[in-house]
Amino acid sequence: MSNMNLLCRLNIEFVCEISDGRRETSRRSYDCPCLCPKKSQHFRYFMGVDVPEKEQDCVDRFLQGKIRMHDLFDQFVELTQKGEKAGKCVLVCSAKGRNRAPAFAAAYMISVKRMTRMAAVAKVKEAMNTMRPPVAISDFMQRSLMRYQASKGIESNSGLEVGNPNSPFTINRAAWT
Repeated sequence: MSNMNLLCRLNIEFVCEISDGRRETSRRSYDCPCLCPKKSQHFRYFMGVDVPEKEQDCVDRFLQGKIRMHDLFDQFVELTQKGEKAGKCVLVCSAKGRNRAPAFAAAYMISVKRMTRMAAVAKVKEAMNTMRPPVAISDFMQRSLMRYQASKGIESNSGLEVGNPNSPFTINRAAWT
């Protein structure tokens, strides 16, 4: 995130960066003072999350006690709820923005909005349908979302309808220019 002024204009003070898990150092959380020209001092909260590309990498790291997708989803949901409570926006980003970030947005909707995995993924795809490249959530992330939905006690035939006009998030194209 190099354009802090843009983040301030978009009211984004919580940032979750999802990396491919190749670097152990990418998992971090910290507060950082904003250097924008606003007169009132404020901070931006950053959270880094490692999410391996392949399921076997995740299983290997789980066996070593390092990673559980359910816990990562819960941490992200906590971050978004802190942002909502503070009246601020949350930015979730990943390298290509096609797999991990949309999956975490879907996990938020599963947990907070009580949507099914299919409805949540459809809502994310619908919201991001004008973005290029299109959303392509991997089978590994889809299975992780299915397990997350089951852990939240959401039945496959329950949840919000895909066409619900009360969108839980918005896409601001200004961030992509």
